[in-house]
Amino acid sequence: MKLHIRHFFLFALLLAFCISLSSFSLGNTALSTGMTALQKSDTTASKKKSKKEAAAEKKEKKAVKASKGKKSKEEAAAEKKEKKAVKASEEEKSKEEAATTTSKKKSKSKKAEAGAAVEKETKKTAVEKSKSEEIEKKTPSGTGMKEKVEKMKEEATGAGKMELPVGGVNINTASLEELKALPGIGDALAAKIIAYREEHGNFTSLDEVEKIEGIGPKTIEKIKDYIKFR
Repeated sequence: MKLHIRHFFLFALLLAFCISLSSFSLGNTALSTGMTALQKSDTTASKKKSKKEAAAEKKEKKAVKASKGKKSKEEAAAEKKEKKAVKASEEEKSKEEAATTTSKKKSKSKKAEAGAAVEKETKKTAVEKSKSEEIEKKTPSGTGMKEKVEKMKEEATGAGKMELPVGGVNINTASLEELKALPGIGDALAAKIIAYREEHGNFTSLDEVEKIEGIGPKTIEKIKDYIKFR
């Protein structure tokens, strides 16, 4: 009886050991399966993360590229605008230089015309003086002869003058011929009036007119009733 009990006890221990060993094996299998599943989960998560990172990196690169493209366009536009401004400035400078050159040429031309007019008036004065002297030589002396000579002189010197316009001559806008229509004003004085007017601006009084070389109180007295300033 004691032997049977002992055998049963040993059998029970052996069975318990087998069960324990089986449980341990199953536990290892479950652990291994769990570890594998965990590794797969980690791998999947890693792949997902890697995809997200790749997408984020791609998006960032695209944004950088777009930013560079925009910056490049802005720089190109700014450069184009700057070039346009420089070109406009150069064109404006060229126009100003051309205008200055034209103005200088006109000024030289006017001075040359004034000089020619003075020379012409000098020659004309010499001719008139010669005619006057000739008239005086041919005219006999006597009562009333002086008045006749003076009248003949005026007729001789006034030949070729245009008639005074109605209302007088505007000294600030009159041409050379219009100024010559004034009594006592020839080519030279008309040219001097125009030259003075261009250099100093419009006349406002007879005092300014009298500043011109060759125009004195007697000439002012002759022309004062025939000129206007507006």
